[in-house]
Amino acid sequence: MSSKDNLIAAQKAGMLRGTSFIPAPLAARLAANECSVLTRDAMSRKPLLIGFGILGALCAVPIMTALSNTKDVWVAFALIMCALIIVSGYTSINAVVKAELFPANVRALGVGFPYAIAVSIFGGTAEYVALDFKNYGHQEWFYWYVSICIALSLLLYITMNDTRTYSKIED
Repeated sequence: MSSKDNLIAAQKAGMLRGTSFIPAPLAARLAANECSVLTRDAMSRKPLLIGFGILGALCAVPIMTALSNTKDVWVAFALIMCALIIVSGYTSINAVVKAELFPANVRALGVGFPYAIAVSIFGGTAEYVALDFKNYGHQEWFYWYVSICIALSLLLYITMNDTRTYSKIED
């Protein structure tokens, strides 16, 4: 069997359809992140974080619910893209904001320690929380858990100083 015949057989089996779909979310994610960076430079960091907090808190449950119920790959793609665009409001600027919150002499500790704590608490337990909810027959509660965590971060974004104005990057 020639390589052309193998390619045709793989296409008929649908193997390439799935693998060609993989780069599309990555490219869209990079574009969304770049748009968020341009938005950040045009306005300010705090409104972008607040936008992420509002959209993330309001849209996490509907997006995750729809994603768990869809059978269509394109609907799943659109839902994931919506979620990634919302999350890019945070991911595109979080490093800059964290760096601007602390003077240089304590920046590594000021950024690293809270990050390690947050990742340990939320990232380290997310799988267990999700699986416990699923074992209790309420996997959709995890969607609410994510939404509540984002809403709590929104409270922080609303009350913090705008780092563009009150930056400690030069200190």
